[in-house]
Amino acid sequence: MTQLRQLGVLVLLACAAVACSNKGSGNGSATAASDGSVLITGKIENAPAEGHIVLEEIQQNQVVPLDTFPLENKAFSEQVKVEEPGFYRLNLYNKQFVTLVLNDENVLVNADLAGVPGSATVEGSTDTRYMEEINKIVQQKQQEVTGLEQQFLEAQNQGNSARMEELRYAYMQTEKELREDIKAKLRNMESSVTAIYGVNYLNKEDDFTFLDSLATRLRQDLPNSRYVKDFAQGVERMRSTTMGQVAPEIALPNPQGEVKKLSDLRGNVVMIDFWAAWCGPCRRENPNVVRLYNKYHDKGFEIYGVSLDRSKDDWVKAIEKDGLTWTQVSDLNYFNSEAAQTYDITAIPATVLLDKDGKIIARNLRGQALEDKLAEIFGE
Repeated sequence: MTQLRQLGVLVLLACAAVACSNKGSGNGSATAASDGSVLITGKIENAPAEGHIVLEEIQQNQVVPLDTFPLENKAFSEQVKVEEPGFYRLNLYNKQFVTLVLNDENVLVNADLAGVPGSATVEGSTDTRYMEEINKIVQQKQQEVTGLEQQFLEAQNQGNSARMEELRYAYMQTEKELREDIKAKLRNMESSVTAIYGVNYLNKEDDFTFLDSLATRLRQDLPNSRYVKDFAQGVERMRSTTMGQVAPEIALPNPQGEVKKLSDLRGNVVMIDFWAAWCGPCRRENPNVVRLYNKYHDKGFEIYGVSLDRSKDDWVKAIEKDGLTWTQVSDLNYFNSEAAQTYDITAIPATVLLDKDGKIIARNLRGQALEDKLAEIFGE
C-alpha cells in the first residue's frame, strides 16, 4: 500500500504542506487595482530581528523569488503586479511558508512565527480558499489511509493474508472516494486556476475524461494562462496512452546494440515493463514477473522491458541476476528516456498491458492484480 497518487502537475505545490487557512472575506477581500496589481498586507508576530519576507512564484517544480517585503511594527503592505492568476508563496523568514493563489483580489495574511507551521491565516482570496478546501479533503482521506496502512502492517506481521486483501480493497475505495470528492470540488470552482492544483490528486488513467473536459473548459476561460497551457499540453500527451489507444511505438537498443521495436511483438499480449537495476521495488517484483512470464509465454504472453538505468553495466548485471529472458531495451537516459517521456512515466515500477492488436488495456498492474488480469485474458 502506498500514499495517495499524484498526477504530477505543479507537484511542488502538492507535495508541500500548504501553510494557509482561509477565513473568508475580510480586510483583504477588496478587488485588486485596475492596473492588475494586488495589495498584500499582513501582520507577523514573533518575527526575528534579521531576515526577510520574500514573495516567491511557484513555476512548475521550482520556486522563483520575486520581491522582498519590509516589516514595520509587525506589519507589511506591498502592491504586487499580477499578470495572470497564479501560484505564489510568502516565505516568512524561512520559518513558515504561506501559499497564495493570486488573481484579482487583495489579500490579508496573519501569522505567528512562534506558532505551529501551517497556522497562518489568509483572507480575501477566493482561489486560495479553494485550495484550502482541497487540502481539507486530502488531509481527511490521508488520515484514513494512514490508519489502513497501520492495520495492513499488523495483518502482514500476523501473516493474515485475508485481512491484507480486505485492507487493500479498503485502500482502493478510499483512493476512489478521494478522487470523486476532488472532482466534485473542481466542478464547483468554475474556472479557477486552483483547479490545476487539485488535479494532482486524480488518476491520469481512470480520470482522463474528466481531465480532458477540465482542460477544455480552462482553455476557454483562461486562454492566456501559462499554467493552463502546461496542463492542457500534459493532457494531450496522456491522450495517446489512454485505455483503448494503440500503444505508441518504442524503438530502442537492447544490450547488444540492436534496435528492438515494440511493434515487433504485435500479435501477442504484451506487457511494457518500465524498471531499472537501481529500483528496489522493481527488483522485488521481478521474481513474480518471471513466474508469470514462464506460465503464460507459451500462450502468447510477451514482455518488453524498458530500463531507466544510466549504467549499462548495472542494467546488464540486473538482467542476468534476475533471470529476465524477454526483450530488454534502454537508451540509458534515466527518466529522460524517450520511452518514459512518451508514456508519461514519472515513477517505477510501471507497466502498460497491450492486447494482441497493440491497444492499451491496463496500466500499472503488479503482483496479484497482474496475475488476475493474465488469468482472465488467457481463460484460467
